Amino acid sequence: MNGLQTSIGIAVLTIAASSQGQEKPYDFIISFDECKTPISALVLTESDPITVFDGDTFFLMCTQQAKRVVCEYKFNNGANSNKANIQDYALIADVPPYLMFGAENGTDYVVVNKPAQSAGLISRQLGETYVGAKVCHGIYSTYEQLKEMSEAQTP
Repeated sequence: MNGLQTSIGIAVLTIAASSQGQEKPYDFIISFDECKTPISALVLTESDPITVFDGDTFFLMCTQQAKRVVCEYKFNNGANSNKANIQDYALIADVPPYLMFGAENGTDYVVVNKPAQSAGLISRQLGETYVGAKVCHGIYSTYEQLKEMSEAQTP
């Protein structure tokens, strides 16, 4: 199963689980199925000062509210798989075909190309001995699209 199939499978399962008893739990979901994290050391080192890691994959279930986008995010794998958080983003632009939103402190920035059902995320990271960024590619789907897929797969 490739990343797209896995992402769609997770989204369909998520919508089935989260929509029970709710009319419309969110407006759209983004499944970030590929992430890279380049890290630069903030200390002198004899080894390579820049390292690139595979980042944890995750998905966002979001609701757009006027000039805000509120998202619940969940990690797909690893130790963080049970971690769930709510993030309140500022809406930067909703000008077709693009939707752009980000954290007010500038740590996260999301761009969605709606007709292409594609999204990108950049997240800055800072630690005592490193600075880095997480860059992810994802699949964008509306609640209605996922509901149709879920209903089509239900026997």
